[in-house]
Amino acid sequence: MRQIAILPSGSQANGFGTVLHFNDERIYYASTLAVYVLSARTFVLEKIISLNSKAISSISVCPHDSNIMCVSSIDVSLCLWNVQNEEILSKV
Repeated sequence: MRQIAILPSGSQANGFGTVLHFNDERIYYASTLAVYVLSARTFVLEKIISLNSKAISSISVCPHDSNIMCVSSIDVSLCLWNVQNEEILSKV
């Protein structure tokens, strides 16, 4: 099977914050309940990280370590994630 397109589900229409982030290594796109992580070089989907029980309002990626991502949601939670290991480092 070969990937020919990416069709993210639940695209954001709420206008809360940043739902797209990219750097030299990866592209991060937040749909309603998940973050899609793609290779910036090949555009191949690397991960789909299902995060919240409520809609994601914004994402941000550490400028010094592209494996660290912060995700906020409309339930007023804030999660710090290790993208590589798909684990929560901290949640407020």
